[in-house]
Formats: sequence, structure tokens, C-alpha cells
Amino acid sequence: MNWPIFLAGTVSSTLLILACDRKAPGPCQASSVPQGPPLSLRQTYDRLRDWHAKHSYLAMLPHMDPDSRDEVIDLLMAMDELLAANAGAQLAISKACPGIEAERFDLAAQLADSLELFSTHIEFISDRRDGDRGTVTVQIAGRVPLTHINFRRRAGHWVYLPGPVGRDLIPITRAITGALNRIALVVSAGPRTREEIEAEYRLRIGRKLKRIGQLTAPGSQQK
Repeated sequence: MNWPIFLAGTVSSTLLILACDRKAPGPCQASSVPQGPPLSLRQTYDRLRDWHAKHSYLAMLPHMDPDSRDEVIDLLMAMDELLAANAGAQLAISKACPGIEAERFDLAAQLADSLELFSTHIEFISDRRDGDRGTVTVQIAGRVPLTHINFRRRAGHWVYLPGPVGRDLIPITRAITGALNRIALVVSAGPRTREEIEAEYRLRIGRKLKRIGQLTAPGSQQK
């Protein structure tokens, strides 16, 4: 399956991760291959989800395909930043317009279950091994069809195969983060009506979400 790992048809994109440079030499650099006894396919799937929940991105790197893992981790960290900005915007909206249904502006609801292996509401169905290839089948947020997550064996260990990340997806995700931060500043300046807040979202977020939709649509040629 290709990344972007936003599922096609989902229009979208916590804390800032303070980590050392993954590519620089030194004690913080992750090993290029998993260390220790090999994990089973199911254990690898579970461990990656656990590390992601803890934002332990350095631990994840050896268990991901080296052809795309840096880009995927960059996207996941950009998503962390977006979710933090989204939470800040929600708080600012609640203060600026008491009584408003702030959740109608909540992008996290679109993001939580649009991350393939790293989706929030995910149910493990089965795993299958065929030589050095493995597949984990899951159901995300009760949706059908089921999602098949690919792995391969590398140096005796299972590694996740997320596929390529669309080259424009990380910048547009960060652009949405910046727009949410600006919305929080604008609405924090004083009381706002629901109509004014809606206008801010249309102005600052609307076209960016449309671009996300284009990047994640079936048949998109972004690599």
C-alpha cells in the first residue's frame, strides 16, 4: 500500500517531538536493523503501534522499510504538530465563543483513523506469512473493506512496508498546522461569533484540505 497513509477519500492531516538528528552520528542514532531476538509478525505490529503511541520514533526506525521510513517518520511528527495546533485552536474557540460546538472544527476526528497501521480505532483481524513477506489484516473504525498492512523480513526481522510518501504531503500538513496556529491567535483576540470562526476556517484551512484530498485520491500520481 502506498503512503500517504491518509486513507483515500478522507479529507485531512501531541506534542512537538524534540529529538536528536536521526541521520547524525552519535548515541541518539537508531540502529539500521532491529536489535535483539526477532519478533513475530504480530509482535512487530503491536510494538510499532505502542512506540507510536509513546512518540518513540527512534525505536520505530529499525522496524520500518529503509526506503521510506525517514519520510514516514517526518510525516508522523508533522501530524503530531498538527494535532497539537488543532487542540490549541479548539481551546481558543471555546474561550472566544462560549457555548459553541467546538468539535465541529476539530480536525482530529478526521485524522485519528486515517493512519493505516497507526490509526486509533483499529482491530487486529489476522496475520499471514508467505516466505519473507507478511500481511497483517485489520479493520479501521469498523470500516470495510478491511485494510492489509504489508511487512517483509529483513536480516531475520519483520519490518513494516509503508510505501512512498507523497512529496507534497508533509509541507501541506505543516501548512495546515501554521494555519491552525494563526486561527488560534485571531480568535484569542476577543469574542467571536460562530460565523466569524467558520469564515476563518474556510479562508485559512479550506483550500489546504482540498489539496490533501487531491493528494490522497485514488490514482494520485504523487510520489
